[in-house]
Amino acid sequence: MVALTPSEIPHDEAQEYLARRRDLHLMHLGALAYDQVRTVLGLRRDDRLTALVMIVDYAGALPHPRPTMMVAADDQSALLRLLEQGSWPDRGVWAVATPELRDVLEDWLQIRHSPARGLHFYGAEWPTDQQPIPLTVPHDLAGVQVRRLNDNDAIALNLSPCNLSPTALRGWLRQGWRVYGAIEDTHLLAHALAAYPIGDADEIAAVYTASRVRRRGIGAAVVAAVISDNRIRGRRAFYVANRSNLASCGLAERLGLAKIAQTWEIVVDG
Repeated sequence: MVALTPSEIPHDEAQEYLARRRDLHLMHLGALAYDQVRTVLGLRRDDRLTALVMIVDYAGALPHPRPTMMVAADDQSALLRLLEQGSWPDRGVWAVATPELRDVLEDWLQIRHSPARGLHFYGAEWPTDQQPIPLTVPHDLAGVQVRRLNDNDAIALNLSPCNLSPTALRGWLRQGWRVYGAIEDTHLLAHALAAYPIGDADEIAAVYTASRVRRRGIGAAVVAAVISDNRIRGRRAFYVANRSNLASCGLAERLGLAKIAQTWEIVVDG
């Protein structure tokens, strides 16, 4: 009989495990790289990691926001063994990236997932052996310039239509993020950036369009510019949308991005 022993897992070992199915585990890998991971509890089979739960603390308005437990496992039995032997917070959000593991969680917690909660992950040119996805923006953008932003734009442009401050723009640029914007008469009307790299891919992040120019295709044009920039640099791009954000999901689908992964969430109130 194979012995299964739960234990705390070093972050580098968790990252190696998750990278075996990187596209499926973009949420987990992003949390390891950029969020406050309290601990990673894992299960080994013959010294090989076979399941893990990452407990992630997100900053929030509350003094003690509920943690998120991100789940990954080779199979249902390994996850169930880990769940039964681990010590878990009484309140929190459980997040999982496959229906099979979601079902195990629902049965173990005796709580069903929240249909409106979770994420959709979309990818451009995903996987790499596919033909490039045509990115078309059918709306007339006469008078609007879409280009990469720089430090000078923090002062030269009127950023208020996007509720963006010069400090925030400079902060993105100093992080090394590549920021694109739509500009009309020195007014910034939309922005998006390539940020939070995971392996050979960047997230299309901070997508925003000024309220007065929405539904003109300007946001889609800026996202397309970020994707084009990534192609030129030989990097892939992925886009994350909340399940409940139909406008964001619609933007990805209009651009022809392929859905590469999704997550489900189960909320435990204690």
